[in-house]
Amino acid sequence: MSVFSRSDIEALEAGWMEYGIFDFDTRTQRSHSHKAYRNALDVGKLCMDYADFLEDDPDGEKVRDLLEIAEDLRL
Repeated sequence: MSVFSRSDIEALEAGWMEYGIFDFDTRTQRSHSHKAYRNALDVGKLCMDYADFLEDDPDGEKVRDLLEIAEDLRL
């Protein structure tokens, strides 16, 4: 746990609180219905586009910020 920041832990806790109640099949169904997954699948991509996760980025500012550090991102 020491490698995680406070915000990392908060995000993990929030994810667990929202999705931890579901079984594997339900979580898979929910994640595979997300826009990012559908868009990647529709065009035959192996990776999802970060921009597809940012539904509240009408002017593209968040996408530009991510592009600046994209080479350093690890998921």
